[in-house]
Amino acid sequence: MNTKIIPEIKSIILKEGGTSVKLADYALSQFYAIEVPKTTELLATKGRKTINLAFDQAYGPEEYVITVDSAAIDVCAGSPAGAYYAACTLDQLAKLNDGCIEECRIQDKPDMCDRAFSDDISRGVISTLEDFKTIVRRIAYVKGNIYMPYIEDSMQFESVPESGKYTDPVKKDEFKELVRYAADYYVKIIPIINVLGHWDRNGKLSCFSDVMLHKGDDPEAETTNALDTRVPKTREMVKNILDEIIETFAPIDRIHVGGDEVVDYFRTLGREKATELYCSHYKFVCEYLESKGIKPMMYSDMFTPVWGDHELPFEAINDISPNVDFVFWDYAVRSHYKGVQQLKDNNKDFYVSPASMSYNRALPDYRLAWLNAQEMAHQAGTEAKGMIMSSWGDGGLCFREENWFGNYAGANFAWTAHSTYTLTDGVEAFFAIMFGIKVDVAKFQRLMDYDLTIFSRRKPDADPHTYDSYNEITHVGMHVFNLMYAPCFRNLEPEIKMATEGMVDLFAESLDYFSSLEPTRNQQTYGVFLFDIRRTLTAMMKIALLKSEQYKFKDEAKADVLPLLELAEQAEQDLQEAERVWFETNRLSGWNYYMARGLDLVEGLRALARYCDNVKKFGEDKLLGRVY
Repeated sequence: MNTKIIPEIKSIILKEGGTSVKLADYALSQFYAIEVPKTTELLATKGRKTINLAFDQAYGPEEYVITVDSAAIDVCAGSPAGAYYAACTLDQLAKLNDGCIEECRIQDKPDMCDRAFSDDISRGVISTLEDFKTIVRRIAYVKGNIYMPYIEDSMQFESVPESGKYTDPVKKDEFKELVRYAADYYVKIIPIINVLGHWDRNGKLSCFSDVMLHKGDDPEAETTNALDTRVPKTREMVKNILDEIIETFAPIDRIHVGGDEVVDYFRTLGREKATELYCSHYKFVCEYLESKGIKPMMYSDMFTPVWGDHELPFEAINDISPNVDFVFWDYAVRSHYKGVQQLKDNNKDFYVSPASMSYNRALPDYRLAWLNAQEMAHQAGTEAKGMIMSSWGDGGLCFREENWFGNYAGANFAWTAHSTYTLTDGVEAFFAIMFGIKVDVAKFQRLMDYDLTIFSRRKPDADPHTYDSYNEITHVGMHVFNLMYAPCFRNLEPEIKMATEGMVDLFAESLDYFSSLEPTRNQQTYGVFLFDIRRTLTAMMKIALLKSEQYKFKDEAKADVLPLLELAEQAEQDLQEAERVWFETNRLSGWNYYMARGLDLVEGLRALARYCDNVKKFGEDKLLGRVY
């Protein structure tokens, strides 16, 4: 029996001499269906044998034991949540084994009490309410218990009505409905609202200029993306925002208040002043939340930085509040996460936060997402309060559906911190459970390692399998993605063209293979995966076609006219498909930006084709208003 479900089961003992039973032959007892109603969506069978449920306070709140017998299936759990997870286990085992489960005894419980998934809805796509509900169900199915929407201007605030002026924000009533809906699946909604930095969109609106820190600390200069805590109005605005968050997401006992990457304070005001203002602001925020009975969460990276030179003295972390849960994030794979050890050594309550690695890329860095989650879980172990698998929307051109492999990785290692699964196990389980597909892992490996291949070609002396190299490798994939939307009249780097040799064939073959598979569930999500292979193929075709040096001969330029026009037609088809994909699950917000970038690509390719067809002097002719 294939027992490699997500997350990995702690203990499963097959019955000696046991037989295989069909899950369809069993039905939930009336008690099970009443006590845990959502299990009826998973185990809707009407067999004559019974799936029984009993509760036992001797078990942990999310612990469960399953005894599969030919006569009956007995579940004993510490709570309705544990009973729901038992149903998820039975459903997944049946999916992996053609509807059958061998007689066995399963005992399972999580290593981390909080298994969370953050979702950047402030940049790029914002789900419809129905898609938010789908996300909640999928999180619960892999035994996650927290969903964390990252909010900047993606919620309607009455106290700051200008927020979300140019987006399509979520109404408060929609979030209230989602909170109620998620509770039925044992999922809490804990919002992330950054109350200092990362005001990336609102901070560029003129109406917020008086509460923003300005570059060079000059009120006439451009705004940074950080609030100016020295302005009295700022604190009043922050309190009003927090009050609305508390009211909207009630009942709520925690709020994540951001705090990450406030580099502008460091650069503008210097380390000493930045430390003073940062700590005093978050002390105020935490004390305000604590007065409302809310526990604050915040990122730790200003004290445990993972990049740059903006570190505040670690001891200053004690100037905020002893009641904070810190969130350590790092998206590289490291043999030693220094920040995790610092938080442990200083007895701080903390979470670890790897990433789905889907930002600024078409196809995520699946390998990095898996290894990042694995290594963080191994090093944090059960000393972490939980894991938050983060998914970012930087750039606004990525689709949320591509987060799911990373989310499965986070779910696996948050539940079983020292999971024995390999990356291959994770890939096989993901495709089988999510899509009902048996995938050729070797073909998937070739596809997902494309940037590792490019990296090794660009840097032949580098070992692509060393821990700390992965962060650099994934930026190669980001570079390829950015090149797709880069101006077509810009010469390409010769080493990129050389390194991507053969990638057109790889992506064409991958598209053919994965298009030939027929998912039996979650077809829409699988369709996004296919679309992202398609648009990465377009990027590779563009790189292969464009020059790394100026045209020299007219016939050379003329020869590129038809291929450029054909690629423009393909890019236009990609844009039409993107629109369909976008609005299947998302609101208008962000679409116009995506469309503008897509149109720039289409029109840029056609403009270059006109240039090649009509230019008189290469590098000098301004016939079309541009110079190659």
